[in-house]
Amino acid sequence: MTCRKTGCNHEFCWLCFGDWKEHNAHNCNRFIADDILEKQENAKIELNRYLHYFERYHNHLRSLALEHKLLEKIQERIEAMQKLKKSYTDQQTFLLAGNCLKECRHTLMFTYPFAFYLHPTNQSKTFEDNQSNLETAIEDLTGLLEKDLSDVNLIQKVQDKYRYCASRRKALLDHTKEGYKQDYWTGIDTFMTSYTLQQKHITPTKPERGVFPLDHEGECKETMLNYILCLAQNDNKYSKCQEESKIYFQCRMD
Repeated sequence: MTCRKTGCNHEFCWLCFGDWKEHNAHNCNRFIADDILEKQENAKIELNRYLHYFERYHNHLRSLALEHKLLEKIQERIEAMQKLKKSYTDQQTFLLAGNCLKECRHTLMFTYPFAFYLHPTNQSKTFEDNQSNLETAIEDLTGLLEKDLSDVNLIQKVQDKYRYCASRRKALLDHTKEGYKQDYWTGIDTFMTSYTLQQKHITPTKPERGVFPLDHEGECKETMLNYILCLAQNDNKYSKCQEESKIYFQCRMD
């Protein structure tokens, strides 16, 4: 058959919807279970991989949105230190630590979209190690900033930890910059040139038949309706319905 949409004229098989130019009539009527199951499994793996990076990106985004509460606590702590006649340097330690934490979390947030497009190499492993080190460091710093001033060594611990966080952030960024200069980042180059520099163009293709199976039994109908209802209530803003979307797609891939 031929698509009659203006400017299209794409020829396809009306049974399997495959491209007619590459069509094989001998395979059109055959159900190849192994191929379909393999494609479904690969699609599920790719979805889980996407969710892995998206969730970590989104967690840091949410943490940044709540960061002002931590900064308010830090300000209260500084005022308490003023009453205790602590030195100006000690007071500034907490303020510098709070700003450092915010910068590190902002950096980490964007490392996850970057890592998603990277192809596995020794350099990408180094990148992930730097990423992990910074993750651990900022969680330790967050814990210290929430501690009570009764710890006599707290100020020194906070100072040491925020300086360590700053050094780990610098190491992560320096390695990333070095990677661009030395062409370490295979995978990210295609993404950047396609979407940012627009030197390459990716032609969208329809999913393989059977990769995303139809919900004949209606097992995911409720989650689908929850997702659609959420979109309707939020002017079709996907960002407001990410949790509903995640639940729905997980249901479809299980």
